[in-house]
Amino acid sequence: MKARNPAFLAALVLILLLGFAAGAAQLNADAIWTDELYSLANIGAFDPPYSPAQIIDSLARYSPQHTPLYYFISAIWAQLAGWSQFSMRMLSLFAGSLFIAWLYRLCADLFGRGVGATGACLAATSAFLLVSFHEIRMYSLMLALAAMHTVCYWKLAYGRARGRGAALCFVMTAAALLYTHMFSTITLAALSLHHLLFALRRKHGWRIVAGWLAAGGLFLPYVPVVYAGFLEETTKPSTTSAAFAAPDLLSTLATLLGNGSLWICALLGLLLLWRLWHRQSRVALRWAAFALLALALALVFNQQFRLIGLYRSRYLLILWLPMLPLFAYAISAGAKPLFALACLLLWGAVGWGFQWSDDFPIDFNDYVSGMIFASRYPNLQHAVTGLRDHVQEHETIVGFTGADYINSDRKHGFSAADYYTQAQLGIDGVFIPERLSGEPLLSALDEKIANHPFLVFVHEPYNLPENLNETRDAIAVDYRACAVLVDSDRLFAQRYINSALDCDHARQEIKYENGIRIVDRFVHRDAANDRLRILTGWEVPSDDLLALYNVSWQVITADGRNMAQQDRHLDAELLKWHETELSTKGMADGDYRVFVIVYERQTMQKASGFDETSGQTADMVPIYEFSIER
Repeated sequence: MKARNPAFLAALVLILLLGFAAGAAQLNADAIWTDELYSLANIGAFDPPYSPAQIIDSLARYSPQHTPLYYFISAIWAQLAGWSQFSMRMLSLFAGSLFIAWLYRLCADLFGRGVGATGACLAATSAFLLVSFHEIRMYSLMLALAAMHTVCYWKLAYGRARGRGAALCFVMTAAALLYTHMFSTITLAALSLHHLLFALRRKHGWRIVAGWLAAGGLFLPYVPVVYAGFLEETTKPSTTSAAFAAPDLLSTLATLLGNGSLWICALLGLLLLWRLWHRQSRVALRWAAFALLALALALVFNQQFRLIGLYRSRYLLILWLPMLPLFAYAISAGAKPLFALACLLLWGAVGWGFQWSDDFPIDFNDYVSGMIFASRYPNLQHAVTGLRDHVQEHETIVGFTGADYINSDRKHGFSAADYYTQAQLGIDGVFIPERLSGEPLLSALDEKIANHPFLVFVHEPYNLPENLNETRDAIAVDYRACAVLVDSDRLFAQRYINSALDCDHARQEIKYENGIRIVDRFVHRDAANDRLRILTGWEVPSDDLLALYNVSWQVITADGRNMAQQDRHLDAELLKWHETELSTKGMADGDYRVFVIVYERQTMQKASGFDETSGQTADMVPIYEFSIER
């Protein structure tokens, strides 16, 4: 087949588009899961942008088992494309498309363009592989770099690649692999063993070894961090107890490699043996040896360190690189086009059935662990997109979820809900389990919305939660319904405000000289019960200030006497919205004012604040006036 055959080139383009489309179809289909949240937190999604030094520090603290290259690239990409799950997942889709292209190049160099096209088609329709194309994780990047490095190696060891450019590409792709994921060492170790067995005595054999040593030298600075993380992961009882035994690992690998069918993998294996026996291809035998070495290393590694279990089957993706070329060789090497096409159609149909079967969400989630939780709550990206131009920074989203897991704080102290509301909209958000009812529902609402006076109530009209009306009625006890912000087939959103306020309430801010800010405040007097309810919303720019300052609310008479007071530390436990109650019981008739004061904890020196409502600057800012007449 000619290199510039238009039909062949068109087929390659269609294969790449097929893989890209299959990955792109899932970019916004499901909510992020735990590991994706960790990726986002490690690159500064909640405090952007993170510098490389901050990323390394975050990884060393929270995810020391991971290496930083993917995170560096993701942080740069986020600054260019934004923080939505769609844009952040695009990076993996691009890397996955690169893997398909480089897999074609590898198979074509090894066995010819027909096998190359078959290998690319297998990758573009591999159901388990395609999951990595729409995850905010490093696995598709790892595969793309592994394919690039293997192409470089094969050209240096068996081809005619020469010069500094080829050597530099070889070294840099090896180093990049190490900096992407520790399981890439399986590819590098298998290539090294293969090299020692088959290619060390060739013309440039020792130069290749020197290239790997150079790549290892480039990785040395990060070895202490990843080694500590590796020890931590491989000594966790929860990890080691769930690890595969060798037969289970082989069975799972065969099922996933067979596009969801153990029988497809077995049939392709038998067809491969037949091809190897009848064609006696030295190149194919060399590649089969490399694949067996990679598989053996994975088995030995897991037997020794007990790291790969059912929930971590994604680690097995590194074996797609050696195995898919063998499947492609079995299908199309010397075969008639119709036979190869029939095999590819069967492969694709089995994978399609696996992906869209009723059992797939359950069985598949077994392979990827935390995704099972993501399937139980709605895709909040739709709500984020719909609300982007409607919400304000002082508001709190109240929505619904199929599992309270979405509200659970993870390693960095952030939840999946925080990613959608804080990282993308810059506001708070909580989500109520859709089956809660009665007293548990009231308790959950009291806990989650606390003293937040400004709510945006959201739900999906096509997927109404069971407790929608009950939740709306419970909110209406303390909140006033205001404007409907969005009313579409996919999203309904309505603004609510504390019942002590009007819907057209204007915010009243106080800015202090030290950077502390009261974003809004209001006071409600309950004359019947002789009390004042004070609600203040706070923003503190740094943790250092939390340890330096206290806040005081005081009721002062017209002649300056202090009649009631409440103080507290301005510490990490301070809510964004804090409610204070002061008693007016026993106060004499007269005029009174309520002041808020921010002062240094040690020196008692008051901070000066500027009240944007009154235009007044003072170290005791008045926020309310009232009179008592018995």
